[in-house]
Amino acid sequence: MNENTRISKRFAYTSAVSFVPLGISGSSLHAGTVGGETVNVSNEGMCLRVKKRPIKVGSVIQVRMPVHSLKVTVPVLSEVRWIKEETPMYYTIGVRFIS
Repeated sequence: MNENTRISKRFAYTSAVSFVPLGISGSSLHAGTVGGETVNVSNEGMCLRVKKRPIKVGSVIQVRMPVHSLKVTVPVLSEVRWIKEETPMYYTIGVRFIS
């Protein structure tokens, strides 16, 4: 995605996260819970880094965002907008919040 087409500014933010593909779109790749980390976040979405490609563009996932000061996670419903292979082992995933 071109940086100039973004609605909100992204902020660098690194934190461990996990997500679950919900099987609404791309359900053939349902993979259970996937671990990764955030790269950046904005009002509309975030970028995640994972070690494998467990989902397809258009998939709906539930991201578990940690709230470190409270030691809890908050579920955030998101849609996968793009996936980019960084190396044969690592992918970055752009998601848009839908809840």
